[in-house]
Amino acid sequence: MKKIILLFLILLSFLIAESAALPIKSIDGEVLHTTLTPNGALIEEHKGKVVFLEIYGHRCPYCIEVITTYNRLQTKYKEKLAIVAIELGGLSESELQAFDRQHNIEYTNITLQQAGALVPHISQKGGYIGMVPFLVILDTNGNIVFTRSGPITEAELEEVIAKHSK
Repeated sequence: MKKIILLFLILLSFLIAESAALPIKSIDGEVLHTTLTPNGALIEEHKGKVVFLEIYGHRCPYCIEVITTYNRLQTKYKEKLAIVAIELGGLSESELQAFDRQHNIEYTNITLQQAGALVPHISQKGGYIGMVPFLVILDTNGNIVFTRSGPITEAELEEVIAKHSK
């Protein structure tokens, strides 16, 4: 009986963790209330928008190159799109703030430490294989609709935004 109760409590704690809103703080102090779901993640502050979750490295040349594309898309689709980048290289908050300023990043940037359970969850749900950048695109309901490791064109990104922002 004790084993059944223990198993039930473990299962219950997993279900609570899966549906509980995680407060994730960006380097700008913005708190994103993120709920991990069976099909992705729902960010309360970006409800109704397509969300790009970008896992990147600060030393990755393509990751740095794509910043201007993301800035342009964030401006162009500000009512339909939110971009949240998670730096995987382990920069501290102050180091990432300096990187953010140096590269004029105009979207949400988060340290790996602050991202907490979001990275392993999205990695597992999106099939992350360890290559950066790794882009996960969530539809307006927080479901994963697209993933890509490596480069992607602006036209491909705009196609996904158009398809899933309705």
